[in-house]
Amino acid sequence: MRENTGAAWRILLSLGVIVGVLAAAIAVAKMIQSNADKASSAGADGVPVESPDARGADLDAGVAQEADDAGLDAAHVESMCDAIAKEIEATAARKLGSDMGDASTWLLPDLFRDAHCVGTRSGGIWAMVPTGVRMKDASPEREVLWEVVHVSAKGERATLAQPPFVSSVNRSLDLEQPVVFDYDGDGEDEAMLTGASWVHDGPSSPYGRMWTLKNKKIEPYARAPEFETVEDVDDDGRPDLLANGPYVSEADGDGCDASEHRITGPLLVLHSHPDGSFAAADDTALAYAKKACPARPKSILSKPSADAAAQKSSADDVACARMWGVSEADITAWVTKECRPLRPDAGAADAGKAACSGDVVCDDWPRFRAWLHAKPPLSLK
Repeated sequence: MRENTGAAWRILLSLGVIVGVLAAAIAVAKMIQSNADKASSAGADGVPVESPDARGADLDAGVAQEADDAGLDAAHVESMCDAIAKEIEATAARKLGSDMGDASTWLLPDLFRDAHCVGTRSGGIWAMVPTGVRMKDASPEREVLWEVVHVSAKGERATLAQPPFVSSVNRSLDLEQPVVFDYDGDGEDEAMLTGASWVHDGPSSPYGRMWTLKNKKIEPYARAPEFETVEDVDDDGRPDLLANGPYVSEADGDGCDASEHRITGPLLVLHSHPDGSFAAADDTALAYAKKACPARPKSILSKPSADAAAQKSSADDVACARMWGVSEADITAWVTKECRPLRPDAGAADAGKAACSGDVVCDDWPRFRAWLHAKPPLSLK
């Protein structure tokens, strides 16, 4: 009897062990399956991967994407930009059809449509809106009238008319999408607009302006000068401004070079500070300038050449020399020594016309004298 009882207990014990093993196996299987499900929805780095539909929705959001990233009502921002786009189309249909003729109806829509409306972190928008076109004297050119527009999240609208720009098949202003950032920390983004004013067979001049909203009115951001482009040069999350400082000249084509052209020195940074100001000579600005001017130039025209890159190098050397502390007298002496005297161009229609020396500094030296007189924006010594 005892033997039978012992055998029964051994059987029950064995069954208990088997049941426990099966339960543990089931738990492990469930855990593995759970991990597998999580992995299937994540990338190689473990970050959840959006479905193709989600990615497509992000791309379709367009101008509302930035507002979406900031946690705002992206659909509301997008609807405000849609209203601006319809307003521009109505202006184009009303003004261009009668004022400019059917052949020119592309001017306003292509310059301003869609890409020139951007959402702000407060749920509003900044936009660039054309308001009309008018004849420019008796020429075939037209002047585009336009304004900067801010619309708050509540629909309150402020506008600021801007100087008109000439638009034709030979010249115009190409605008980029505005960039927004709250520089002064008041909770409302400033708007930065960049672009280029171009002339057919002539120079292209950069355009950069910044506006702010104060007391429900738009005004230029007083702490930001005119600039060429926007870039966060030190990756601190605050967009910085880039410009040429005093080292810009416009040649009118009356001299050695018969075409209009723009002469510039190196780009310099206006570093954004948390208090809303921009510094032209702090450590970040100095480091950026030294990339363009790594050492004190020993001459201006080390390799005179008609090549555009060599000419730009000569212009940069004038600006770099000034920032490295080379005096006006020394630079003038260098140029006097290095520039070849201009000789009559035997091949020119006008036999008395001077030939170009092949270097922009020599050919446009009178224009560079203003660079020498200007106070350098920073010192690299």
